[in-house]
Amino acid sequence: PNIQLVVVGYKDTEYFQEVAELIRNLGMEDHVICLGDRKDIPRLLFTFDIFALPSESEGFSNALLEAMAAGRPTVATHTGGNAEAVIDGITGFLVPPKDHTALAEAIVKLVENQVLRDSMRQEGQRRVAEVFTLGAMLARTEEFYDYLLIREAATEGLTKRVNYGTAKRLAKILISYILYYSGILGACKMARAMKPKVLAYHSISAI
Repeated sequence: PNIQLVVVGYKDTEYFQEVAELIRNLGMEDHVICLGDRKDIPRLLFTFDIFALPSESEGFSNALLEAMAAGRPTVATHTGGNAEAVIDGITGFLVPPKDHTALAEAIVKLVENQVLRDSMRQEGQRRVAEVFTLGAMLARTEEFYDYLLIREAATEGLTKRVNYGTAKRLAKILISYILYYSGILGACKMARAMKPKVLAYHSISAI
């Protein structure tokens, strides 16, 4: 009874109208607040105790990483890239899509356990800082280019002639071109005042 659910986004959709009607029919207006689209997400995140992402499907969720970076313990559905971001039971909870019972149970666990919330807050921030920052992405991209260059040389029977330092320099040049022409650097400059800063990306397979 002392919990408030805050829903952000999607206010001008038919789906939202269905949800709003359900809230009214259940008499839940005092417990469910629908904010609509907002541009002050960092400020909102720091007002929440728990972040829930009950999507039926996902690609790789920026919203989930932003919440973890802000130190919010998370509950997310086990779909798309959510399992790449959340370590179930460590940085948050993963529940099956469309399973409202499992979703509610996971949220209640966090509501009732301050120690668990604090632990997941710290572990979530640590995971974002170690895996999903711009620096981490650049390091992995550089490693990937090194791998490709060395593999190509080995395929041609020129392994002994490969200068590893040259390979790294070439990788850095390629990365700099990617960053410049993709607009990532410009976006980072524009977002300097925004905290937390997160760059999301999919895993790169060597195959």
